[in-house]
Amino acid sequence: MVWMASALDGINPSMIRPEDSAAKWKKLALVIQASNDRTIPLAHAQRLSKAAHCPLWIVQGAKHAQCYEFAHDEYARKVKEFVKNL
Repeated sequence: MVWMASALDGINPSMIRPEDSAAKWKKLALVIQASNDRTIPLAHAQRLSKAAHCPLWIVQGAKHAQCYEFAHDEYARKVKEFVKNL
């Protein structure tokens, strides 16, 4: 994705800072992170959560993109609560 953005849009990957965008969010947010994610480090989720002033939910035992499958009932409950508060 970084390579594609660089090649197609001339974006400099070192200038991409998701927490800058998160700091501008006007609505509530919830950052969900898998505890065993080897694709996106926990530190990234922590910085995003801090920048957006929103909660960080770490799904214990889950791997990348498996949070729903690993904790589907709690995931559904948390997302429903989030949507109610928009």
